[in-house]
Amino acid sequence: MKGKVSSASSALEAATALKDGPLASLSTRLLASVQYVLAANVHPQKRKKFEHLITELVHQRDVIRRLVSSSTASPEAYAWLQYLRYYWDPPKRLVQNGGDHKAASAQGKGNLHVQIANADFEYGFEYLGMAERLVETPLTHKCYLTLSQALLHKMGGNPFGPAGTGKTESVKALGAAIGRFVLVFNCDERFDFSAMGRLLAGLCQVGAWGCFDEFNRLEERILSAVSQQIMTIQRALASGTSSIDLLKGGEGGGGDAISLHQNVGVFITMNPGYAGRSHLPDNLKALFRSIAMTAPDNGMIAEVMLFAQGLETAEKLAKKVVMLFQLCGEQFSKQVHYDFGLRALKTVLVKSREDKEAG
Repeated sequence: MKGKVSSASSALEAATALKDGPLASLSTRLLASVQYVLAANVHPQKRKKFEHLITELVHQRDVIRRLVSSSTASPEAYAWLQYLRYYWDPPKRLVQNGGDHKAASAQGKGNLHVQIANADFEYGFEYLGMAERLVETPLTHKCYLTLSQALLHKMGGNPFGPAGTGKTESVKALGAAIGRFVLVFNCDERFDFSAMGRLLAGLCQVGAWGCFDEFNRLEERILSAVSQQIMTIQRALASGTSSIDLLKGGEGGGGDAISLHQNVGVFITMNPGYAGRSHLPDNLKALFRSIAMTAPDNGMIAEVMLFAQGLETAEKLAKKVVMLFQLCGEQFSKQVHYDFGLRALKTVLVKSREDKEAG
């Protein structure tokens, strides 16, 4: 929750700075707050919270740098609106009559709104625990933008790409950012039409997000049948229907009708490069917004991990470490047991933190 408060306050300060300026000083204050957090010698559990806060502050710093480099001068500019922003909507207050002194009473409760581009979501306040926070890179931002537009138009999202590019993690991270409960299902040949129907019915009733991993592992006949169920859900969401008859494909009738929560979301991930994968039918492709996921930004991930170790020169060190691994991958002979990818990089950085704390 501290991260959401930081995000909301940062969005307010950035919008004010875009109006009044200068914006560069806001970036300096954010970096100073990062150094203050890193200087604290705290309990491991609190350190985990600080690491989440550091990840958020580094992302805010990078956003401000892009705004400065693009000479953005208005809070209405797309360069600012394209990012995930948090705004607190206070409870409405009514002025009561009675003498010269007019008292105001709060009516209802305020809420936290999450905005990205022209999409606006009410924060769900779903308790998600202290899970690992995803480092936000330009690729993650593009994925957020595509998936949020899909939700705005009552469609599904389809991140696709090679293994290890963060397809499933990006869906989970967006759900955590909006306060939604995300359930991940690993699809295989054992999934049939009735099993998919039960899962979709459960998601509709509780308003959770369902992420069907490796969706194209399902048989083509199952994919064609499931497309009808997903289409029924999306049409009901677009029309504002409160109940649907999912198994029969109708809306709002019959004894088998179930309640439909407006926050439900259906996402699929695919790795087209693997053999034995089915091709999605055209009618199913039309129900999802696709986003191609490529290799992640190792430099930004390494920078955040080094910042979390209390290193003020993390930005410079990250570039050197990533360059080292890149040169090793290019110059060394090709061997099966050689791995100079992101997984090996993170292993080295974690081990360096353990050695630093032990020493």
